[in-house]
Amino acid sequence: MTAAGYMAAFLFLCVTESAAQDERMSGVVDGTPDMSSSADIDLILMRDWVIDETDIAMGLDVWADGPEIRVIFCDQIAGVLGSFDPGTGVVVGELPLCPSNSDCFGVTFDSDPADQVWYTNDENDACLYYTEDLSNWYTIANPSLQHGRGMDFDGAWYWETFGDSGVYRFQPGGSQELIDLPGIPDTLSGLTVFPLGSNLGIAATCFESENLFFYEWDGVTATCLGAAACPSAVKDSCNYGLAYCEQNEMLYWSYISASDEVKIAEISFEINTVLEQSSWGGIKSVFGDL
Repeated sequence: MTAAGYMAAFLFLCVTESAAQDERMSGVVDGTPDMSSSADIDLILMRDWVIDETDIAMGLDVWADGPEIRVIFCDQIAGVLGSFDPGTGVVVGELPLCPSNSDCFGVTFDSDPADQVWYTNDENDACLYYTEDLSNWYTIANPSLQHGRGMDFDGAWYWETFGDSGVYRFQPGGSQELIDLPGIPDTLSGLTVFPLGSNLGIAATCFESENLFFYEWDGVTATCLGAAACPSAVKDSCNYGLAYCEQNEMLYWSYISASDEVKIAEISFEINTVLEQSSWGGIKSVFGDL
């Protein structure tokens, strides 16, 4: 199959499933240990879906091309990346992982729908896996080693969690820096970055916490903005993935519910500071060209 054929099968192949009904919830957590909040954070659960076609949905990233949005997740049990369409509420395709990437967790791509490079990590080795044609996989050293979980790309740099201490900002095979995230209570799981004024916002989840943690990165330091309660009950240790979608300014969140269902949720969020969300173009102009 050609690269275009793999792309079509991965992102657009249709299957049948009914979408869950909309639900709206919000909440802000107060007194989170070691978290000094400098913002009010409001989360609203817009929609959530039970993902019957998969055993687990980890990592998360968003692929978007015009009005088309796909939430990409890792199913390490089946050994595939799954493609979920929030417009229809169904999983519309899958891509086999490299056989050696048996404990994949994070997934991200370079935000260029016309010339895509996809990266994944692995919970039990120190490699990043990548593909440029959705067929052949290669490896490169992972700055987070086997401690990386959630991943993202900000238009210029890649990001990846590192254990329970922070995140790496890096170029694959090139420069890297470790950024401390103060107040993280346990091992990080999901990770996403998003425009926040002239700076960059960081949102993260932890396996053992029922909160989403928010930070502002000014190019030097990540400042804690606060933590907000997850807008739905989570099974112990099953808070798995997070991704931001620029097209609709929503967060997508994956988890296993208290009733033991694999779910992906769409969350509206508001951070009440003096800063306002900006465009990726503004972010890139701040941090410069590669």
